[in-house]
Amino acid sequence: YCIGCVDQHGGDDMRDAQSREDETIHYLKNQLSIIVGFAHLLAEQLSAEDPARADVSEILDAAQAALGRLPELQARLSQESTR
Repeated sequence: YCIGCVDQHGGDDMRDAQSREDETIHYLKNQLSIIVGFAHLLAEQLSAEDPARADVSEILDAAQAALGRLPELQARLSQESTR
């Protein structure tokens, strides 16, 4: 596999790689957003005294932190694909 090479059909492998990277980032963002959404719903249903609330809070914090790192990941992938 040669990044930046033009295949026999005239497609640009670099553009294809970027498209796959964008799709992967989009997929991860969607999945993490689902986790955040369900964690919020669950947190709303739990009383303040419920011990599970701390676990839900950890899930929410981790998913939000991962969402926050996606732009950095996308930038790194873009840099690597242009090399």
